[in-house]
Amino acid sequence: MCKISLGHSFINCIIQEEDKIIEIVDIQCETINDGIGSLMMEKLISYASENNYCKIVGWLSIVDEEHIDRLRHFYMKHGFTIKTEYDGMKLADIELLIT
Repeated sequence: MCKISLGHSFINCIIQEEDKIIEIVDIQCETINDGIGSLMMEKLISYASENNYCKIVGWLSIVDEEHIDRLRHFYMKHGFTIKTEYDGMKLADIELLIT
């Protein structure tokens, strides 16, 4: 497990070292639209690139359905692809290939 934090905001991830994949488990931001989420995501992407990870993955939860458009915008801004995938608590899968 790894954690990237800035103040009271954080990204929790699971490192799959053998497969060279980072899985985003949770993102919590104290405030919205202030750039903190982007700063943390840029740090995560940089870490993945510098340490030869092949991708960052995760999924969007039905719990976040009320602000799904904001989440889609956030992930797409950072280069993630989003595949709608309704499955229990899941609304969509996200993936960023690291080159």
